[in-house]
Amino acid sequence: MLVFQRKPLPSIRSIMFDMDGTLIDSIDVYHEIIKDIMGSLKMELTLSREAVFEYLSQGKNLSDVIFPHGLEDREEAVGQFRILAIRAFRDIFSKGRVELIDGVDHLFEELRRRGFSLAIVTSSSTEVIRPFLKKKKLHPYLSCLLGRTEVARLKPSPDPLMKCMKILHAKPDESLYVGDSVIDIQAGKAAGTWTGGVLTGTSGVDRLKAEAPDVILDTVGDLLSVL
Repeated sequence: MLVFQRKPLPSIRSIMFDMDGTLIDSIDVYHEIIKDIMGSLKMELTLSREAVFEYLSQGKNLSDVIFPHGLEDREEAVGQFRILAIRAFRDIFSKGRVELIDGVDHLFEELRRRGFSLAIVTSSSTEVIRPFLKKKKLHPYLSCLLGRTEVARLKPSPDPLMKCMKILHAKPDESLYVGDSVIDIQAGKAAGTWTGGVLTGTSGVDRLKAEAPDVILDTVGDLLSVL
């Protein structure tokens, strides 16, 4: 359902999507995984699910937040955390712990049928998510897939979107970036694109509205109604 629209979208030719909380239902899974890892290290996670995702989506190192400098045996704890985290994040995709948000497969099929160029721009690792996208048969619809290892600066920097548009040969004023968080809207605006927010992630309608996106939708599947 359309929640908010500043003005009608113009002639969009390219659509770029965030991944976590936008195309896949992953926020709670990520939080549970990190809680489990901390438990195995005999420590307690004090960060909320929103805080965990905020750090992850900005590409920040969670270990710098979880393990403060000056903590006894910090280096060893950080090393163990990273090993367990890499393994766990690979497993959630390969073992089916995350799923596409309802309507995503139909959305991609219909958007490509209508002639849009499609891309995913995420702060996750493409090495981890590419097999998942292939398994879900979304990969053939994509003209570009960019993750944390392909750019020097992550969102809210415009760099990932600018690089993606260069690959797509797309103009910012003919491009739309859709995401669930404040930094997605900030990145899109900084890159000069049209912006869309969805309510399936960490940011509620008020937080998204404060960033003045062009459109806010309940879920990404509602995008077809505004194009």
